[in-house]
Amino acid sequence: MDVFKLSALVVKYLRGNCDAQAQAKVEEWKAIKPANRNFIDDIHDSHLLGEKLKLYNSFDSNKAWGQFVITNKLKRNNTIYMQPLLKVASIIVLLISIGGVLYFLNTMREQPQQLTESSIQPGTSNAVLVVDNQSITLSDTVNVILEDKSELIASISNGQINYNNEVSSLLEMTVKVPIKSEYQFVLSDGTKVWMNAGSKVTFAHPFKGNTRSIKAEGEVYLEVAKDATRPFVVELPNNNSIEVLGTQFNVKAYPEEHLQKTVLVEGSVLWKSNNGKERLMEPGQLLLASNLDNGIEVKVVDVYPYIAWKNGYFAYENERLEDIMTSLSRWYGVTVTYQDEVIKDLHFSMDVKRYEHLNDILKMLEVTEKIYFTINGSEIIINKHN
Repeated sequence: MDVFKLSALVVKYLRGNCDAQAQAKVEEWKAIKPANRNFIDDIHDSHLLGEKLKLYNSFDSNKAWGQFVITNKLKRNNTIYMQPLLKVASIIVLLISIGGVLYFLNTMREQPQQLTESSIQPGTSNAVLVVDNQSITLSDTVNVILEDKSELIASISNGQINYNNEVSSLLEMTVKVPIKSEYQFVLSDGTKVWMNAGSKVTFAHPFKGNTRSIKAEGEVYLEVAKDATRPFVVELPNNNSIEVLGTQFNVKAYPEEHLQKTVLVEGSVLWKSNNGKERLMEPGQLLLASNLDNGIEVKVVDVYPYIAWKNGYFAYENERLEDIMTSLSRWYGVTVTYQDEVIKDLHFSMDVKRYEHLNDILKMLEVTEKIYFTINGSEIIINKHN
């Protein structure tokens, strides 16, 4: 196996983010020889590796691994089979450091971090339901009955919408998730909806006609309930849409962004552009649709970075800093200022918990020595290292 691919797999394995197939590959590699298994055991030692990474926070991978070897009384010329492991370890250290996963083992340790009063807190579960120009906060302390002409349509309790499926009236509902928030709920057909910060979903209850149709803006992950008789349609900004029967996928379609992104996890979806173009997607594919020229690009990807937010992580692989900071700004409720336009196009990788304080994540980016941050209230100012 290519050492770069192996290193990336090992990092995910140590972080617990492997899917079943990736985990099987690592386990297979561990079983080839005892040295491989011992290597994983040693590098999994959070105290050992974490301390060495701190000592070598300049992230010279050769120095970091050299100290790791000395600590474990390993010799570079011990046996020939150790040379591939040296390469793997160097790349792992490089992935950890450049990835901004500042001693990624911090996220594995159980003791709480010391926080300062200036720490910028992450978002929380929060949403607003808009019905007939009435706004209802979807919190676990609110209990509301929704009626139309004295007929019970739905009720709100424990922060969730409970539907009366035996209704004759139709009521349009909009769930809005503000900045620095997220929300998860279920539609009346059993479809599960996860909404990221700054998103909006509009739907009618009950669904009308032969389709189940919703409108979505922002970033939404959908686990669509199967119903062969009624396709599920997601209408997006710029008059694009996605049609499915039963599947799991993530769609990112913020009106202010020029690209709409759809990642298919399971099943199949039919992408429909406003100019009549259609594209049937397969699992593991990413579809990029341009709002500027209506162009479509489809490629095979690792779906994990695109759906990590739903599972409580930020995961970026070689992403532009501007795109990373846009995502972080929505979750932490901050504005971002760049002292130099060239900073926006710097690329980083990162895999961290979504509920870390923003200050800690910024420190992770700073250790790459490409940039440094100044915090002024809720404004993040990004400067380039000379």
